Amino acid sequence: GFLRDFIRAVPGYEDTLSQMIADGDRVAYVSTMTGVQTGPMGDLPATGKPFTIVNIIIQRLEGGKIAETWVSWDNVAFLTQLGLMPAPPAGA
Repeated sequence: GFLRDFIRAVPGYEDTLSQMIADGDRVAYVSTMTGVQTGPMGDLPATGKPFTIVNIIIQRLEGGKIAETWVSWDNVAFLTQLGLMPAPPAGA
């Protein structure tokens, strides 16, 4: 559900892979996601603002398909860029 809602809220987003490592049944990669939030995301209103965030994704493959996915992203940076959260104090 999260991905479906995200794609609706940021229909033209782009993901650029910068690093990828594979070992056994796992693949890890770093991507930079950019977009403009043009629609609401859950309780968050549409802002019309652009964002750029870096994601770290690890996936486990099974039978040639993705069986599990773990994602780490900086939600504070994301919400701050959208103007939905105040910026942290300098030096924090």
